[in-house]
Amino acid sequence: MDIHIRPLAPQDRTAIVALIPRLLTGLAPWRDTHRWMERIRHSLDAVLEGKEPNNVLLVAADTDERVLGFINMSRTTNFSGEPQIYIDDIAVIPEAEGQGIAKALLDAAEHYARSAGIRVLALDVNAGNTHARSVYSHRGFLEESLRLVKVLGESDTTPLA
Repeated sequence: MDIHIRPLAPQDRTAIVALIPRLLTGLAPWRDTHRWMERIRHSLDAVLEGKEPNNVLLVAADTDERVLGFINMSRTTNFSGEPQIYIDDIAVIPEAEGQGIAKALLDAAEHYARSAGIRVLALDVNAGNTHARSVYSHRGFLEESLRLVKVLGESDTTPLA
């Protein structure tokens, strides 16, 4: 498949928003998927509307300009104050999975970080998203921390925000 990585264009909005459910893959069962989708949509809307100047959103497209995936990155600092590029979101359309789209998007993130003189790429991934975790591991991402959650309430599957 012939793909290229390019900056976000206004006509990409519908395709990007359609990929939001992919960002919930492996979400813990006690999380409220509707609330998470709304938060992701709100966050992406801010980026799409240019309200997040520290974010860069790149699109993977085919020769017909069909959106195959995207990556949303922000320039942040880690706990120690070291600059990093944080991958807020990355998603690929289901029919393009396994065709190197995520690899190309991650390569673009690495290039962006290196060109900015930043040596750390960081991201979070849902613990249950074993496919993405495998992709990141193969791309050289290392586990840095592990968040543990104890659900307090009637049931351990009661949705939380």
